[in-house]
Amino acid sequence: MPTPDPEKNCYCNLWQTDPDHLKKRNIPYGFCGICKCGEYGHLRHAPNGPYTAEFCDKCYRRLVVITYLKSALIVFLLIALLCKQWTVAGGLLVAIVILHGLQLAH
Repeated sequence: MPTPDPEKNCYCNLWQTDPDHLKKRNIPYGFCGICKCGEYGHLRHAPNGPYTAEFCDKCYRRLVVITYLKSALIVFLLIALLCKQWTVAGGLLVAIVILHGLQLAH
């Protein structure tokens, strides 16, 4: 039986508590979810909000990068607005909107 991976902070302990649920969904041992991209993954806390979702490792890393990049761009946007750099602020706003769209796509 797989044990929960502390690095992933996932719900693989479902194999000990409710294995029938995972078997019904055809999830193999070692995983506890199916990502939206179709790969086997893990049910874990999402990096971009207070919810849990099923992610493969690739999509989870992608979402982590997008989340932190978007946060940094928001800080730069506020600085640009305070310095009245309207062109820079506009470009940053467009970048934030694009990253938000990528984030929602998952």
